[in-house]
This record gives sequence, C-alpha cells and structure tokens, in this order.
Amino acid sequence: MTTDSELARSLTAAVTAIHGVTAVFPVRAIRQAASEGIASALDIPAPDVVVDVARGADAVTITAHIGASTGRPTPETLAAAADALRAAATAEGVENSMIFVKARLIAKPTPR
Repeated sequence: MTTDSELARSLTAAVTAIHGVTAVFPVRAIRQAASEGIASALDIPAPDVVVDVARGADAVTITAHIGASTGRPTPETLAAAADALRAAATAEGVENSMIFVKARLIAKPTPR
C-alpha cells in the first residue's frame, strides 16, 4: 500500500507536469503542518510534497493549490490538473477520491 506521503509526492509530480501549471503551493500553512506533524509522530511532509491527501471513511480527499499561466484559460488548467490528479490517484490504487484544485496565482507564462 502506498503511504500518504508517497501518494502526495506522486500527485504533486502529476499536477506539476500539466500544461498551464506554473507552480504547486502547499495547501496547509507551514505552522499548521508542523503542529499536526508533531502531533502525529513528526510525520511532516517533505518539501516536494505539496498536494494534500486526507483519508476519510468513504473517500480520499486530494487538494492542490496551483499557479496558472495566462497562456491557457485557467478553467482549462484547473480541469486538466483535476484530471491528472484523479488519474494519478487511480494509478496508485485510490478508487474513490474527491479532487479539489484551486488557482492561487495567475501569471504570464514563463519558459520552463
């Protein structure tokens, strides 16, 4: 079984690869993540894990905050990011997921 950190790392890579995504930002504030990490045996996500994974009784909630390029309509970028997250989660064995993607920054395209 994939750990939540491994799953989050895979999901972060999947959303980062989407055309129009310029950045992926941490969903939770560092202080919040740190305090939760201390409370759960210091299981603080690595810096390259910025997609949030929360397991519930009925589904896995996946949340990503992204930067979007003005070179592609933001709604298209958000939809593509959600599709990529769902596909990556399914590939990792997550059958029932709820996907949330939020654009936190919209900027001019920059060369990668």
